[in-house]
Amino acid sequence: MVCSGIAASVQPADSGQSSKKTIAITAEDSVSVDPEVATITVGYQNYASTKDAAYGENIRVSNEVTKALLNGGVPKSALETER
Repeated sequence: MVCSGIAASVQPADSGQSSKKTIAITAEDSVSVDPEVATITVGYQNYASTKDAAYGENIRVSNEVTKALLNGGVPKSALETER
């Protein structure tokens, strides 16, 4: 998350005086935090000559995606799958 930029310029209403008074405020800041939750949805679809071949390929790809996430440092307890 990054927050930045505030700027303001204020000039008084003309009260018959020709004085030019200006208030100018400029600020900038940033904040970085580690995320607490990341949700990723992955979909996959394949075609094969038989349902068993398609099912086997789906299992292989699912295992590869899971393996990549685990190798990337995602704890196994943080992974969820659905049918």
